[in-house]
Amino acid sequence: MAEVGAAGQVNSDIFKDYVAEQKTGTDEIGRDQFLILLTEQLKAQNPLEPTDNQEFAAQLAQFTQLETLSDIRSALDEQIDTNLLLTQSVSNTSAAGLIGQEVRTAGNGFSYDGEPVNINYELFSDAGTVKIEVRNSAGVTVDRFDAPAGARSSGENTIQWDGIDMFGGQAAPGEYVFNVTATNREGLEIQAQEQSIGTVESVKFTSEGAVLVVNGQEVFLGNVLDVRG
Repeated sequence: MAEVGAAGQVNSDIFKDYVAEQKTGTDEIGRDQFLILLTEQLKAQNPLEPTDNQEFAAQLAQFTQLETLSDIRSALDEQIDTNLLLTQSVSNTSAAGLIGQEVRTAGNGFSYDGEPVNINYELFSDAGTVKIEVRNSAGVTVDRFDAPAGARSSGENTIQWDGIDMFGGQAAPGEYVFNVTATNREGLEIQAQEQSIGTVESVKFTSEGAVLVVNGQEVFLGNVLDVRG
């Protein structure tokens, strides 16, 4: 057992150990816990050997710092929440104004209803070969074909898929995706981006943000590349 004369040091050590333990377990000690601990330390200290003034001042400074950081964090949390609500409000308002507008979006999904559909993509440099692969909703490849020479230039390109699969049969109506692979004249792969062009039919507001319905496909507002009127 510690001697009475060392009570002040014992209390100080207990205080340090408790703070360290709290920080390890919960990242920080709460202000209420800090005040209770500090009060108990003052009550338990040896009247003949009170806590050293410098030690006590350091503990009070630690509490002040804790209080300040807690207030700053609360203010930042409130500001983040406010900015998020403002951003969502602006986003929703902008999205609603796109109904009826033609937009170009990043994405490779399209709906097929038996009629020929346009496949859009952008090449970031001139290509020597451009290969298109079409897959159904089950991930099965239904067609592969090469883009004609007129659809291999740098920039936006559009070709038409007639819905005839690789075996010469008619593809079933449904949801499809396409992938574009392009190489230059030296055979090196170049960047290609699958895109869609269509009219915004409606807008859905979800917890993840505004979603546009374009050509029957759901597209996040952030994937809109440009608005064409």
